[in-house]
Amino acid sequence: MGVTFKAGPIPGIIESVLYNTNAESLPANMKLFLERYCKVEKFIMKVFKRTEVLMYMSEHFTRPLTLLYAMEKIRFRSQESMTIHVVGANNFEEVGQQAWEVLMHWLPNLIFLRVILIGPECATVNTQVTICKICNAKEKKLYVESYGLLYKDYFEGRIFTKPDIVVGFNAGLRIYNTWTDSLLMLTRVKCPFILTTFWEEEIDIDHEIMLKTFGHFARYTYREKNPFASLRPYRDVVNIKVFSRNCGILIYTKLGQNQLETNFTNLLLGNQINDKGIQPLNMKIEQRNTQFSSSVSEEMW
Repeated sequence: MGVTFKAGPIPGIIESVLYNTNAESLPANMKLFLERYCKVEKFIMKVFKRTEVLMYMSEHFTRPLTLLYAMEKIRFRSQESMTIHVVGANNFEEVGQQAWEVLMHWLPNLIFLRVILIGPECATVNTQVTICKICNAKEKKLYVESYGLLYKDYFEGRIFTKPDIVVGFNAGLRIYNTWTDSLLMLTRVKCPFILTTFWEEEIDIDHEIMLKTFGHFARYTYREKNPFASLRPYRDVVNIKVFSRNCGILIYTKLGQNQLETNFTNLLLGNQINDKGIQPLNMKIEQRNTQFSSSVSEEMW
């Protein structure tokens, strides 16, 4: 019998994640995390193959664990209350909202977590997510909001809530022509930005677009293959390539300075970044318009 990969976690999967009472660091990769900290019921392991169970769980935990991994890399200290913006969100994030409870299990001091999903494919919904008995006993709260908007429109609206971290999962910067305006908003929220990709080689492509948008100062803090990518493989039927969710990761901690140096011309731009974002004085950054043909078309801003 094979595992049916449902969009939402099977009941009991979140409860299987042990509490990080000793404030330990994450293990080296997804597989080790699942083996050490997820106590799956024995009857599940009897019915399904071990590799299938690991793939299933990783598919749901890759987003919160990728975020936790990035937080550790940049030594980001969690507070009692956190707000996360997920830009370019879609239905996959909406139905998998319960997986964010993993952050509450791993960060003992986190009491109130708000995850805000922003993307044109999202419905406008505000949900208080049902959490496990232990989290309830600790009076923890998990809220997931979603808005069917581009990030620029969300940022400029009355409903905007300032984030502690912004993340774009499998964003595909080269696919859509609406990226530039949304990316420029990141200079105004002034917090870390985490970007993931389906393929490791896509990391350089996305960083090139970041350079075209922000100039030379868009230096990443970390760029690498993500050890907390999903273990479930997908096949791109167009390019005949195998990929996984959140395979590559880029972390930017500073996307706001007074001067930008473009990586392509070595010209110093007298661009000013203020409450209205980047105002180009000497040149207009040309938007990349690369066509991308792929069977994966669900991820967008």
